[in-house]
Amino acid sequence: MYNQHMSEKCIVYQDELENDANFCSNCGIKVKNRNTQLSNRKKMIIYLGSMVLAPFSLYWFFKYFRDENNKKVAYISLSITILAFVLSTIILTSYVQMLDRFMGKYKDSLNIYTELGY
Repeated sequence: MYNQHMSEKCIVYQDELENDANFCSNCGIKVKNRNTQLSNRKKMIIYLGSMVLAPFSLYWFFKYFRDENNKKVAYISLSITILAFVLSTIILTSYVQMLDRFMGKYKDSLNIYTELGY
């Protein structure tokens, strides 16, 4: 009969590990965390961080995209990061264009005053 909760073995000593062990009792090597489902609160923090800190939130993508339980969170975070980056680029570009138009009008008005001798 197949046991779904088979215990893993240490990659160094090949000793059986307990089901809830985070470290090998012999060598202390970290065991891959088997139950890393994120809470809804943590997910919301990741999503909000992806919007506000767009380039830096790639950390969460690389941290969770290999974890089967949290792969969806990683890709949502990546999508939000890309969307936030694109939107901020569009907004910044339109702002710079607006400033350029304003400075052009300001420069034209200065030229008029200098021609009049002010």
